[in-house]
Amino acid sequence: MMMPLIASYVFFSTTDSPVYSAAVAAVIAAAVAVQCRYGGFSYTEIMLMPLTAAMANALMANTLVWFALQGEMSAMVYHYPVEHMRLLPWAKQQILGNNQGWASNVRIGLSTNYNKLCGRETCTPGNVITAMYNLPAIQQLYNAVDFVGISCYPHYNGVLKDFEHNIQQYDSELQVCIGK
Repeated sequence: MMMPLIASYVFFSTTDSPVYSAAVAAVIAAAVAVQCRYGGFSYTEIMLMPLTAAMANALMANTLVWFALQGEMSAMVYHYPVEHMRLLPWAKQQILGNNQGWASNVRIGLSTNYNKLCGRETCTPGNVITAMYNLPAIQQLYNAVDFVGISCYPHYNGVLKDFEHNIQQYDSELQVCIGK
């Protein structure tokens, strides 16, 4: 029997405040890859390295790992898809370590909010400037991950049908943001 081990986390949460949005943009810009630093640290160093090390220490032959590179940080994904692509194989390798035979047990994905995929208010054709995104890289990233987690807390009341609103919202914004 496979034992699931799920890692997901939230580095920051969003708000509609323009001042806060600017601060979030600064954090995003500085925190994606090892060479990007904010306050002397990178996102990879303070989040991904400790978490992948913990997963590696807990990994056994019968462990199934679903590891999200980030939690509810859609803007980070949309602004830095190339960097996230580089992190996919790195994270999997860090978790597997010397246990390459267990590669099928490790899934690497993205955990996103159900809305505000572009990091702003709800993405609509009138407020998304698609030219600011590397759309082919975003599409490549979403095609490369093993899973996409979508938050569902705002409309979930314990009934499976409650997931529909959030999935429809996500799908609608994804179509606006990347044209699919």
